[in-house]
Amino acid sequence: MTDKSSKTLLKKAETALEAAIEENKRVRLSNAQRMGEIAHEIKNALNSMMGFSEILKNEQFGAHSDPRYKEYADFIYESTQHLLQICERELTESKNQNLVNAQPLPAQKIDVDVNDVIGTTITGLSSLADELEVDIKFQIDEDFPILKTDPARLRQVLHNLVSNAIKFTPKGGHVCVKAIVDREEGALILVVKDNGFGVSAEDILKIMEPFAQIEDMEKRGDQGSGLGLPIVKRLVDEMGAELEFRSRKNVGTMVTVKFSDY
Repeated sequence: MTDKSSKTLLKKAETALEAAIEENKRVRLSNAQRMGEIAHEIKNALNSMMGFSEILKNEQFGAHSDPRYKEYADFIYESTQHLLQICERELTESKNQNLVNAQPLPAQKIDVDVNDVIGTTITGLSSLADELEVDIKFQIDEDFPILKTDPARLRQVLHNLVSNAIKFTPKGGHVCVKAIVDREEGALILVVKDNGFGVSAEDILKIMEPFAQIEDMEKRGDQGSGLGLPIVKRLVDEMGAELEFRSRKNVGTMVTVKFSDY
């Protein structure tokens, strides 16, 4: 074998090795981000469970008829706290890596009753809203039709947007969720609007990046992962919809999700 042939084979081997290393890195980082996103979504559900279990264990609406109810509520609360700590650890480990976007599963397109999804979302977050003394309501156009989209993705999007709106709205503020039929554009639009703290124009792009935390959030003691809005953006894209984020500092925020193909 000539020196030239040996060099050619060596070069091909090096190129193949570099490609394999890069692919391994991509898969590893994608899996890490996916785990972080899963932990983020579980954390949201656990926060709601903690809120409801706290109401039960404190007998907020009156004494339990059987003392075992309070005992079980205490157990649920403590177990939820334990799971939250695990999620926080997973999120911290994911945050410490230079992550790339995971490859998504194909989105479904099935009939979804938006009225039901919005109602369930608000019910699940009512304890958080009560705790922070934020009023939350929703309005749905009477002729809003059944939407063909991915129900799991839609629920995640609404949960993240509404929970963010509640968390970043001051005591006595309000959050409104709307489902609107835009006849001019031939689109269905979901709106989550609040009169909260808002963010500056320069911070809007920043908070769309994974794990980003802006100074105002940290000052208010937000312990979020910084994954909520990036997850929303990815899910909206996967559903074939459009996301628009408008915000003014100390005025409020309005996020819209527009479905043109439904």
